[in-house]
Amino acid sequence: MADKEIQLAAPAAPAGGRRKVVLLGAGALLLVLGIGAAVLHFTGLLPGPWQGGAASSQAAKPVRREAVYVPLEPPFTVNLQGHGPTRYFQTSVEVLTRDPAVEAALKRHLPIIRNDLVMLFSSKDAKDLASMEGKERLRAEALAAVKKVLESETGTAEVEQVFFTSFVMQ
Repeated sequence: MADKEIQLAAPAAPAGGRRKVVLLGAGALLLVLGIGAAVLHFTGLLPGPWQGGAASSQAAKPVRREAVYVPLEPPFTVNLQGHGPTRYFQTSVEVLTRDPAVEAALKRHLPIIRNDLVMLFSSKDAKDLASMEGKERLRAEALAAVKKVLESETGTAEVEQVFFTSFVMQ
């Protein structure tokens, strides 16, 4: 028996322990990747399947066109309502639009717009226009008057603002 060596088998490591470590590592990796993808998705850096990529989401946003200011020349001069001495009001008006077609329509229909604004301005009393609120109210009424003319004449009223670039009462 001396010639025969006895080999004693070393106790083998349990196979289930190594498998658990690999599975836990893979699970942790998937969890980290999932959280990272969720963060990128909700911050907008990773597009969803319905968005079609970053290029198409940028193309879907409307491009804001450049502002075009159209002066309504010459300045408006009207008599104001009220009792007592005659009061005069003079203002220069500019209209803000972003559509070149509206710019052309403003110039084409300028006589109607000027008529309506002259009627609006001359219907005001000097004390109504003395306060900042009165001036802002007049500006809103002038915007509505311009939009009304454009809507009736062209079917569109893409005017954003009306500005008084000078405002004199005497």
